[in-house]
Amino acid sequence: MLELVIAAICVVESGNSPYAIGDAGKAHGIVQIRQEVIDDVNRYYGTAFKLADAYQPETAKKICVHYLLMWCGHYSTPEEYARTWNGGPRWKAKPPAVKRRTLAYWKKVQKIMGEI
Repeated sequence: MLELVIAAICVVESGNSPYAIGDAGKAHGIVQIRQEVIDDVNRYYGTAFKLADAYQPETAKKICVHYLLMWCGHYSTPEEYARTWNGGPRWKAKPPAVKRRTLAYWKKVQKIMGEI
């Protein structure tokens, strides 16, 4: 199920473009990885990913998997994975505007999942 969520995230985040750059140059690649994500994954897993890896689709997806499993675990729902990717690991504790944004993001991911 996580692979399907990530496939949909690729479409929502970048239109499936491995070369996408967004959010004023802070988000990179097919899943729009930020440096903070790389730092979290490297610290937790002892890996040595670099921001340049965001432009390699399979590596970027692997980083995304690591990040989501780190924060959500293996038994989360697709909604939890999507909203965590969009709003960060503590999105539930953030202001209502963030919760609304992550819900809208989840609805986009959910729609794409139904089309894949």
